[in-house]
Amino acid sequence: MFKFFRDLDWKILLFASLGCYAMPLLVFGTLISAALSQSPDGWGQLATVILLLIFLLLSPLAAGYFTARYARSRPQLHVLLVWAIGFAAFVVTSSGSLGIQAAVGVASLAFASLGAFVRLRASELNE
Repeated sequence: MFKFFRDLDWKILLFASLGCYAMPLLVFGTLISAALSQSPDGWGQLATVILLLIFLLLSPLAAGYFTARYARSRPQLHVLLVWAIGFAAFVVTSSGSLGIQAAVGVASLAFASLGAFVRLRASELNE
């Protein structure tokens, strides 16, 4: 059991969580609040939806790619763990319904897997 925890690359999990989820959340949160405050009509809401979708899709994609790139052993496990960290943070901060949270979870898992697949496939082709 303890060997499992010793084999994990904690730095990668920390950096992927901070760099691919926390920092983009700050940037996109600032952009969303600016879009809503500057545009009283429907354009601000449209910009908010677009920015939110970009954040919800690109963050797991980047996290999966980054984690698969830098994890020394078992990159798929590390991608799954960094996805779980990001999804848990989303569930804790979200006030949406359970169906929306589940849909975001499935989509983010798919995009994290896609990011890892792209990276692992590229490394196989380069060998």
